[in-house]
Amino acid sequence: MEYLILSPPVITPGEPPAGAFLLAGGLKARGIDSAFFDMSTTFFHRTFRNTLQHRGYPDPKPAIDYLINNSSYTLQKHRTALGILNSALKIFSSGFDGWKVSLMDILPPDYSHQPVALRNLLATQENPFSALWEKELLPVLQKYKPKKVLVSLSYLSQLPGGIDMVRFVEANGFSTLTGGSLITSLYHSGRKAKLLREVFPSISEDGVFDIPEVSDETAFLDDIVFPDLIHEWNYLTGRPVIPYALSTGCFWNKCLFCPDRGYDYKKYRKETFEKFIDSQPSEIKDSSPVIHFIDSAMPIDSFREVLPILKKENIRFYGFARPDAHLLELISALSSAGCLMLQLGVESGSRQLLNVYRKGINPDISLQILKKSADAGIRNYVYLLAGLPGETADDLEKTKTLLKNAGDSVDYLNLSVFNLPCKCEMAENMTNFDMIPANTGVSEDTFQFYQPFTVNGSNLRKAAKEFYNNQLMLIPSAANASANTPKWFRTTHMALMELPGRTKP
Repeated sequence: MEYLILSPPVITPGEPPAGAFLLAGGLKARGIDSAFFDMSTTFFHRTFRNTLQHRGYPDPKPAIDYLINNSSYTLQKHRTALGILNSALKIFSSGFDGWKVSLMDILPPDYSHQPVALRNLLATQENPFSALWEKELLPVLQKYKPKKVLVSLSYLSQLPGGIDMVRFVEANGFSTLTGGSLITSLYHSGRKAKLLREVFPSISEDGVFDIPEVSDETAFLDDIVFPDLIHEWNYLTGRPVIPYALSTGCFWNKCLFCPDRGYDYKKYRKETFEKFIDSQPSEIKDSSPVIHFIDSAMPIDSFREVLPILKKENIRFYGFARPDAHLLELISALSSAGCLMLQLGVESGSRQLLNVYRKGINPDISLQILKKSADAGIRNYVYLLAGLPGETADDLEKTKTLLKNAGDSVDYLNLSVFNLPCKCEMAENMTNFDMIPANTGVSEDTFQFYQPFTVNGSNLRKAAKEFYNNQLMLIPSAANASANTPKWFRTTHMALMELPGRTKP
């Protein structure tokens, strides 16, 4: 085998990590002998199999059976199942001094943002991965004998597992190259990726894998097929949820605090999507798959092209969308084609505040979209953002009014508090927003993605949290939407939740 693509634990085991999955699909489309192995879902299955039953803790198997044997979920049963799995993970964590494992994260005793210290800890202490590589990974390496192992890191939660996994792979005589969106994020932040060079023998400086057979990285997603998998499709979701990108970059690309602003926007051909759909294995096609569009924002022109394909193939789907007039015009077509959920970046009810940060969002249009999509049976997962410099009590009051007027058209809530990325236009012009950098005492050997700040001596993050807890949650429909929002498996399972007035998944 030319390339074995590995995704280290820990990522929520609901669907494949998009970067590694699509990388493997692009290589296969070009006739390159390659396969994808998701070590995170393997980690969870092994952990649940080996979890001892303690007094007072139920067996995790019925919870797993519920998640994988149902094509849709009810809120109460879903909440119960995930509570059981988290109890099992607490038992597992207790066997490793100071470690904490959840369904979406793993925290070492310390040093989670210090790669060198984390590497030293992993080398000197038994950890949650100690038996995983020997039992699950080594047989795969010995069977396929890959010329290069590509290790894809998307999240900080993968760093402990990634460091330990690369050490194991290299120690067994296989060459690795580490890349992925986590490294890309570091590359574009003030610290770049220098902190990772000390813990990975070979690393892509910008996160993009340098593969000789691929001449143009911007055209990579122009040819994608369903990748070969080392493991069976064993995600904890009753139907296959498949990540796919119709574009890279963002078609809006104007927000002042976006760390990805300036990336080239590229839209990919509908023929590529058709080819990808046709390449699905029969066992996936027969299991009523759901497409998770992972674009920064749904490219409306692309969706107009692929909706007939989705409708013809009877494939359900969901994704993140900007609530603008173009989306409003498309709601009926989205619903009839099988859209289960829209992740809507509403952000605020104050048009003035949104204009300051070049968001290009009109709260009046957002409200129309919420009501129209809910009436069409589409679930609404609403993203709000508070704590922006210059945000006034009047701005927050307008957000409350928007939520009140939206009523039960809001199904789920993501209540975000503003963080200032270290690298963005706003960070380079902090004085224009009366922002003063806060000194956190973070050492040079520690990751830092965001720049702490104060405005006129005030901590806006604290005020934003108080707004959410003490004001927004007084709105009955907002409190209900917040209560409906699962803590785990969010963007995978919420589209499959049975809700009154919404289309059955």
